[in-house]
Amino acid sequence: MFYYGIFFLIIVLSAVALGYIIGRKLPQLTLIDTESLPSEREAEKKKELMRRRVDRAAQEKARRMWSSIVPYLERLRERFRRLYRKVATLDQQFRRERQLTPELLQEKVDKLVVRAEELAAEGRHQDAEKAYIEAVSLDRKSVAAYRGLGELYLTMKRYKQARETFAFLVKMSLLKHCQATGSVRDVDRIDPGTCDLSEVKAAEIAGNYTRLGRACRSGDDLKAAKVAFRKATQFESANPRHLDLLIETCILEGDRQGASDALERLKEVNPENQKIAGFAEDIASLQEESKRPVRS
Repeated sequence: MFYYGIFFLIIVLSAVALGYIIGRKLPQLTLIDTESLPSEREAEKKKELMRRRVDRAAQEKARRMWSSIVPYLERLRERFRRLYRKVATLDQQFRRERQLTPELLQEKVDKLVVRAEELAAEGRHQDAEKAYIEAVSLDRKSVAAYRGLGELYLTMKRYKQARETFAFLVKMSLLKHCQATGSVRDVDRIDPGTCDLSEVKAAEIAGNYTRLGRACRSGDDLKAAKVAFRKATQFESANPRHLDLLIETCILEGDRQGASDALERLKEVNPENQKIAGFAEDIASLQEESKRPVRS
C-alpha cells in the first residue's frame, strides 16, 4: 500500500505541474492564427520564386554582357600581341643592323632593292613595297630605293605617294649636290646657276624633277607637273625628253605661250625630232582655255 500511495502522489504532482505549464502557455497558443499558416507559406513561396527569377535574370544579363565583351577583349589582346611581336622584331633587327659594318649595310640595301625590282616585275607589288621600305629604313639616303619605290607607286596608281616620294628625292638630290656650294637650304628656291654641278649630277637632279612631273601629271595636277618639267629643263636644257614632256603638259593645260617657248628650244637642241611638226599643229590650233589631247 505504501508503494501505491507514493505512485499516486507522483501522478498528482505531475498533473499539477502539467496544469501549471498549460496555464502559462495557453494565452500564447490562443494567439496563433491557424487559418493564416497556409497564406504565410504561400507568400514565402512566392518570395522565393521571385528571388530565383531575379537571380536567373541577373545571371543571364551578366552572361550576355560577358559574351559581348569577350570578343573585344580577345581582339584587344591580339593587338597587344601583334604590337609586342612587332616591337620585338624591330628591336632584334635594330640590334643586328647596329652590328653591321657600312659595307655590309650597303650590300644588304642593294640586295633589298634588287629583290624589290624582281618582285615588282612579277606583279607582287605589296611585297615589293615592303622590300623598298625596308631598304629605306636601313639607308635613309638610298636614291635607288626611293626611285624604285616612286616608280612602283606610279605602277600601282598611287599617285599621291609617288608624288611625295619623288618630291623627297628631288630635295635630297638638291641638298646633296648644291648644299656644299653655299646654295640656300630652301630647295624650292635653288637656282641651278648657283650650283657647281657636273653633267652627271645635273642629269640626276633633272631626272628626279621629271619623275616628280610624271607623278603630278598622272594625278591630274598639270600646273605642278609643268613646274617640275620646267625645272628639269633648267638643270638639263639640252635633253629632248624633258622638253617633250613640258610641251605636252603645256598643251594639255592650255598654255600656248609656254608650249611655243619649249617647242622653239626643242627645235634648237633636236631639230630632227619627229614630234616637232605635230606639236606645232597642236599649238597653232590651241585656244588659251582649251585642253585638247596631245598627238601621239
